[in-house]
Amino acid sequence: MARLTFEERNKNNYTKYSDVPIKTINKYKGVLPEELLTIWQNMGYGIYEDGFIQFINPDEYEFVFDYIDKLLEPSIVFGVTALGDLLIWEGNDNWTISSDEGNRILFINIRKCTSEILGDMDFLLNFTLGDETAIIDKEYFDSRPYLNIKGKLPTLQYGQCYGYVPALALGGKASSKNLQVVDIKSYVDIIGQAVGKFIDLSDKKNMDKEERINQITKQVKILERVPLDKRIEVFNRGAKNIYVVGSILLLIVLWIVIFGSTILEMEPLWELNRGLMRNTWNIIGKLFFPVFLPCIFIIGIPIEIRNYIIKRIVDKEYPLKTEK
Repeated sequence: MARLTFEERNKNNYTKYSDVPIKTINKYKGVLPEELLTIWQNMGYGIYEDGFIQFINPDEYEFVFDYIDKLLEPSIVFGVTALGDLLIWEGNDNWTISSDEGNRILFINIRKCTSEILGDMDFLLNFTLGDETAIIDKEYFDSRPYLNIKGKLPTLQYGQCYGYVPALALGGKASSKNLQVVDIKSYVDIIGQAVGKFIDLSDKKNMDKEERINQITKQVKILERVPLDKRIEVFNRGAKNIYVVGSILLLIVLWIVIFGSTILEMEPLWELNRGLMRNTWNIIGKLFFPVFLPCIFIIGIPIEIRNYIIKRIVDKEYPLKTEK
């Protein structure tokens, strides 16, 4: 049986709070994913997935970034779970982490002050929401308490969630008996004021940066002479140098010229009348000279050029101090 989409699951089973103004949709066009904007346009703000999630006005939740450091821009709160946890869309306009990070959903568990990456909007809407396993799973919503009290406490209205009273951050116990219907924004604000930061993402950024510095320093030992805060910059200058890029392009062109026709004329490498081991050795043997060996040079030579350029930069800008 085909999996139902978010709109198919919810079209006759959600509580609409209000339409989303055209002005708001236009404001976030090209900023938030089209899947979410379509839901806004067709269904509006409201309570979805049998009460588990609310799609809210991001403008009303800007205050949460007093307690959450933004690693990526834009960072926009677009949803809240029945336990008050936050769903934040992270773009990647600023490459704060790296160019391939971002365009994803960050889940902030304000009960435990932890976070998880939930993937893109399509994955959230059509694969995790509506899946009881994902709601329970600690790598997703970690929301078993919601299922335990569902139907036992008053039904949530828009803008409300089930919150621990007192909050866990204030010494409360994670017991179903301590869950009450509370105002989401007030609940989030109280916890934020108590802990200072739900997640101090600047710490994570610093940890990622430190790990990156350690990695490149192991690769290029001479970077030990460079101040820590300058090592990534020096490494990138070497890696992006025109001679490094040019050497990669030249080697690829030479590889195509020398071995291109050989590769195109190759017979099928996998022969059905051979066993696994014989086929494996057949593939290795036929590809060793035209593919594997050239790859060693295509990767190795630019790395050596990069390291040489980095050495030149370091020797010039961070020379060894001579003893008098």
